[in-house]
Amino acid sequence: MSRIDEDEYPGEEDARDSDGSVKAALIAIDRSLGAWKVIGEIRENPDSIRKLLLDLEKLRLRAEEEFPRARDFMRPGFDENLDILH
Repeated sequence: MSRIDEDEYPGEEDARDSDGSVKAALIAIDRSLGAWKVIGEIRENPDSIRKLLLDLEKLRLRAEEEFPRARDFMRPGFDENLDILH
């Protein structure tokens, strides 16, 4: 929904709330894909989850196409100053 408001104030340089929301969704999709791949490795019939993996991949690709700057969005308190941890 924030994207509707953002379209009224186009500013390519500014961080967009919608990019932050999509980044959170992309992280969740990435983690889900990883988890389902592990489950597929230990299941007797990994084909049973193949459609789910394909659907998640399609969703991820569409989100990245629609919001190309989402992965670059800096989430306050999450993505900034990560070098302190290393």
